[in-house]
Amino acid sequence: MRADLGYYFSPNNRPQRIRGLAGSGKTIVLTWKAALIHLQHPDAKVVYTFYTKSLYEFIQRLITRFYRQYSERDPDWNNIHVRHAWGGKNVAGVYSDICNAHSIPVTTFSEAKHLGGASPFDEVCKKLLSNQLNKIYDYTIIDEAQDFPSSFYQLCLAVTKNKRLIWGYDECQNILDIDIQDTKQTFGKDRRGQYLVDLSKSPEGINNDVVLHICYRNPRAILVYAFALGLGLYNDRILQMPENNDHWQDLGFKVLEGRSKTGDSMKIERPTENSPLAKNKLLNSNEVFTVKTCSSPDEEWKMPL
Repeated sequence: MRADLGYYFSPNNRPQRIRGLAGSGKTIVLTWKAALIHLQHPDAKVVYTFYTKSLYEFIQRLITRFYRQYSERDPDWNNIHVRHAWGGKNVAGVYSDICNAHSIPVTTFSEAKHLGGASPFDEVCKKLLSNQLNKIYDYTIIDEAQDFPSSFYQLCLAVTKNKRLIWGYDECQNILDIDIQDTKQTFGKDRRGQYLVDLSKSPEGINNDVVLHICYRNPRAILVYAFALGLGLYNDRILQMPENNDHWQDLGFKVLEGRSKTGDSMKIERPTENSPLAKNKLLNSNEVFTVKTCSSPDEEWKMPL
């Protein structure tokens, strides 16, 4: 983790994205930001939200740990809220809190399933967005943001003052979709036809799209194998490719040869500094990856894990 806080903190009130592969430290950065925002602005209303319900105690513990590095007291949980994205009629959550703040009935999951659409949560967020909403948060932090529909981003932006929205986004969590998130499409346009969020227009010297290149969770060889297989690099026909050399770099790789153009001969490596696990030195090739061939689906199903 970098020691210079300025790299992670935008000095202005602009939206900011923290992105990287799974295990690159996004949750650490986000909880650190939440703690420091609360320290610097103790009366501000801050909400930290996420997709996985089981994360609640872990997130609260991290925020407390970072906060207590600078304070002798625990955070004021009346001003910094740790919330699941949905909630319920009797359970606090970002969606249900917004409903309650505006005296709007909360739609439960069972009720939302009858609204139609592919995602019940997407439908309830869209429904809530049709109302006139007030700014009830000073800062909103979204973890696991890649798991949420665009409507939830738009909902959070609508209730957060001065667009103080920060989110952590997993790169390549779904190997079928490796494109970089287009924030212009995610947040949409305002009534004047202007994009609500466009990170490409950040002022010079302002880092509103932070990329975490180092992966602390997965060994280097496993990441290389996973990308080679998922992208189909050694197939007769490559299945998909990162957009350009910069995209490879964002993912923590280094392009030694080629320009990511059709017909280019490419040589790509993952630098050891971007995969610093001690396991890299302990695992041999046979422990990292093995290949088993099955003659039929039935044989595959019976194969022990």
